[in-house]
Amino acid sequence: MPPRCLLIVNPRATRMNPGARDELTDILSGLRLDVVDTARRGHAAELARTARREGYDVVLTASGDGSANETVNGLLADGLADDVPVFAPLPAGGTNVFARSIGLPNQLGEAARLVRDAVTAGGSRRLGLGLVGDRWFAFVCSLGLDAEIVREAEQLRFGVGVRPPRMPAAAYLTLLVRQHLRTDRRHPALTFDGAGGAHGEAIFMAFVCNSAPWTYLGKRAVAPAPTASFDRGLDVLGLTSLGTLATMRVVRQMMTAQAPLSGPDVVTAEDQQGLTMLSIRPIAVQVDGDFLGMRTEATFRSVPAALPVPLLTGR
Repeated sequence: MPPRCLLIVNPRATRMNPGARDELTDILSGLRLDVVDTARRGHAAELARTARREGYDVVLTASGDGSANETVNGLLADGLADDVPVFAPLPAGGTNVFARSIGLPNQLGEAARLVRDAVTAGGSRRLGLGLVGDRWFAFVCSLGLDAEIVREAEQLRFGVGVRPPRMPAAAYLTLLVRQHLRTDRRHPALTFDGAGGAHGEAIFMAFVCNSAPWTYLGKRAVAPAPTASFDRGLDVLGLTSLGTLATMRVVRQMMTAQAPLSGPDVVTAEDQQGLTMLSIRPIAVQVDGDFLGMRTEATFRSVPAALPVPLLTGR
């Protein structure tokens, strides 16, 4: 008997429209498929938690990274166990970092066919995830400037209780420049304690990465920690300067490096099973593109083999 599947659709995702929805349901029609739309922020987490309790075998999202993150948190809300459904994020958002990181193409129909075939074959593998406090993340948690940009973007983009279409890249870049100029670039607030002597140095912002890349500019990957992987602990990049030239050097490395970033303006740590970020003032925190709030402390843990995903073939 085909596996029982739930498809969670964010109808306001960048690539989602009635035609795309019809194409998806047609491609996935060979599965025992139920389809439900999200109606508000946090709804995907509620639906995923219920799906696990009701015994679904597979949960899919047609969304961007934000709803995918909500779904992961819903699936794991009752703890780690063998009854967690297999999860596949179908790329219906703007950048779709998580979907691309597990080997799916960025074309929605092609990705759906690959997931359908993998789910039908029944194979799966388990990904390690990051945990900050009680919030799971698949690929990144950032503190400082990047998270401040996410906060500003959400304030501009979100209506009451719904997730809107993706902000245009030009508007995001405008926020980046504006937030960079407004940020305190003289007094770093953060320090972190981790393994291997990675502690104590004051930094302005940090990326805690569970996989690479962090985001995409079109087809081009951007990676603060190029060797980060679902199969090991967390990698960290901290910036000790937000000067214009220093920031440009780091961004250039993020777009080209194949190894951990280096230079006088960065501190790095690899394969961290746990670490703590401390801030002398409240600082913005985001996970997988969703703003978490302002924190003065963030405790991280790497959790191996937390989430089953389809075992893709032909990639």
